[in-house]
Amino acid sequence: MHRRDVVRGLWAGTIVAFSGASVSGCSTNPATGRSQLTFMSDSQLVEMSASAWAQTKQETPISSDRAANARLLRIGERIRTVASERTPSLAQADWEFVVFDSDQKNAFVMPGGKVGFYKGLMDYSDNDDQIAAVLGHEVGHVEGRHSNERMSQQTLGQVALVGTTVAVGTSDMSSTEQQMVMAAAGAGLSLGIILPYSRKHELEADLLGVDSMYKAGYDVKESVRLWEKMGQGSEGAPPEWMSTHPSASTRVRELTNYINSKGYAVM
Repeated sequence: MHRRDVVRGLWAGTIVAFSGASVSGCSTNPATGRSQLTFMSDSQLVEMSASAWAQTKQETPISSDRAANARLLRIGERIRTVASERTPSLAQADWEFVVFDSDQKNAFVMPGGKVGFYKGLMDYSDNDDQIAAVLGHEVGHVEGRHSNERMSQQTLGQVALVGTTVAVGTSDMSSTEQQMVMAAAGAGLSLGIILPYSRKHELEADLLGVDSMYKAGYDVKESVRLWEKMGQGSEGAPPEWMSTHPSASTRVRELTNYINSKGYAVM
């Protein structure tokens, strides 16, 4: 098999894999209204993440600042409550909101409603509205079923890479040519599918978060101000197309446009 045939086979195999997935693993998300590739059940993901959450709480000190933890829980409950009205399945999750004693300006969420918020980000935020923007974003990831979609995409991508490996291994290409084809396939998967979808998830979570902020009575303009502030300290970041996250300027633009279009505020 020649290199051109291998490349053709790769694309054909990928199309077949995605076509099969569209038949057997697609569902419509009620919060976003778009079709998603989801191979796994949400309950499977919750079980898989439970040990990771427990390990995180063991390895990363939980803040002893009672006021900070109470603040996070108060805001988190308001966001979770309004998001659950839009996506009732969220009410069934065993939610936890934990402040971790770290200077990192970051937060994360695991399937099942486990939200970690670093003290560094809490201290960096100017007000409760900015904390609500972050929490709305994290709850938005759960609402958008982004973990399920991401794992499903990565699984499908690995299947395509295995098919490429088999095709390359039975070709008449030299070892150098085989390595070049595999490197190109891996880069194509990462830059063409995984990273763009990751950025899409981040922006989608931003917008879902703004919806929750508005319904919970927070100032949605503070979501934009937070990212303007974050952008001031992002010098030296990799180009957006190489990153899992959109640039701060992209997030500011998308949030501003969305807030104006929804009539939540005038910016």
